[in-house]
Amino acid sequence: MSCNQAGYQAILPLDEVPRPVRRSLTTVAFSKVYGIINLVVGTVLPVAYVLQAGEKERAPHVNVFHISHLDAFYIYLFSVSILSIIVMQFSGMMGTNSCQNSHQAASNFILVGAALFGACGMLSAVFRLGSIVDGSCNEICGAVNAVEAVLAVSFILLLWLFVCANSDKCVRKWRPLARVATMLQWATCMSCWSRDFVREVMEDLAGLSFNETANCGVHAQGHSDSVISDVIINASTQQQVLSHTEEAGDGLNFHHIRDKSSLLLSPGAMEFYLIMSGFMYVMYGNIGKEQTGCRQERARKYMTLQGSYIGLGVGFLSFMTSIAAVIASISSESAENGTGSGKPSQIFNGMTTCVYVLTIPGNLIAHFRMRRSEDWRVEDGRADKLRLTMLLLFISASGLFISSAFTIVASSMTVRSANEVLLLVHEALKFIDISVQVVFLYDVLHRKPPENFNPNFTRQIMMMLVFTNFMFWWANIYELKDVDVFQVQYCFYGSQKWSIVAHLTTPLEIYFRFHSCIMYLEIWMSG
Repeated sequence: MSCNQAGYQAILPLDEVPRPVRRSLTTVAFSKVYGIINLVVGTVLPVAYVLQAGEKERAPHVNVFHISHLDAFYIYLFSVSILSIIVMQFSGMMGTNSCQNSHQAASNFILVGAALFGACGMLSAVFRLGSIVDGSCNEICGAVNAVEAVLAVSFILLLWLFVCANSDKCVRKWRPLARVATMLQWATCMSCWSRDFVREVMEDLAGLSFNETANCGVHAQGHSDSVISDVIINASTQQQVLSHTEEAGDGLNFHHIRDKSSLLLSPGAMEFYLIMSGFMYVMYGNIGKEQTGCRQERARKYMTLQGSYIGLGVGFLSFMTSIAAVIASISSESAENGTGSGKPSQIFNGMTTCVYVLTIPGNLIAHFRMRRSEDWRVEDGRADKLRLTMLLLFISASGLFISSAFTIVASSMTVRSANEVLLLVHEALKFIDISVQVVFLYDVLHRKPPENFNPNFTRQIMMMLVFTNFMFWWANIYELKDVDVFQVQYCFYGSQKWSIVAHLTTPLEIYFRFHSCIMYLEIWMSG
């Protein structure tokens, strides 16, 4: 401040001296605390429900924690979140598009993927509602559970529509209320993710209750791996027999439909909540940004297959090979009849190992070619646009790193046959492949695509990587509940411990492959 300005302010009356604008961060802190509290309660209640199961026999005076008590809290989460979505959408709170200092959410491909994953969550809730109506629910279910299922369907649909319309918009008014509402929606998504994770783990443990002590004992005595495989195959066969017995006694009902479709629906629902929580994080960051009303110029898209036929052929061949390998693995598993030779896992791991031999050099070649190219230059302004895309990429990649690290430890400590050696090589290549892929995608997506269409060898590689990641996405769904694929891990860690690791990391692996397909496809369409 200059001397003249200081003297001028000194002679002004006190009521005319300009005062600094007061800002309070109380609502920011309160919104975050409110979201964390809801998340903690939504995570603790499912775990408490599981831990309390069976305690009634040991402590008859203890009241049973029914599933209705758990669903009552989720009724609160869904109903208040739905109300907040409606208020934010129709009260004029959402402003125009903000392209200066704003966090752009993601591409339309991610929104389409979120719609598919959301459909999985809606179908799961509908099947649960049907099991309540026809009386086939495996728990004591009533009106509270039915209302929770209806609200879950409504929340998924409204949240997806709200995100599609407002993911890159700022807030026009009532910003404190918008912060609280956005954090509540984030907490609802994360709570539903944790609830589905706990439910899937416990349902899987109920079907894999074979004797862990027997498995460890076999390792200690130095017996052959065939005995270990026999235990696992017998447990899997017993689970299938029990399931078929229930179907024969009760007939086809919504509980059986939901149980059989959970292989696809449950990971899909968990991925939907993961994506939506990322969108809520981005939208929360846009609250308080200045609105401008301008839109970013769209990049050119080249949908032609020119310069992609070789990559298309190699990628399609790898995908068809994976289908044949899975069929051969299932056939080998059925033909063993308890011999426990380990052929199913060898076929599956051998196929994916061969694909890693293609994808690792493919990512490296494409990376170095784009770094040397004059057309692909780093653009500083792309960082904010890719905030959500990169966040989801690193979070989902962590699932592959965790599962791969656990598997490397298990296979390196139990090396006695070709099965463990192949698994060790497979996981080491997987670790390298994910590292190279994440580095390449992060670097190239921060570069501006070329102005002119100039297809070359890199475009062939992009098309191949689209198909190989789609193949891995499909393979992850197959291996989620196939006991023979995780044979070494189940024997080394035990059924309960490895089931927790698998159900935590596999949905992240499935989403990582889907997310990678989208990003490779966008690079391919950039020319």
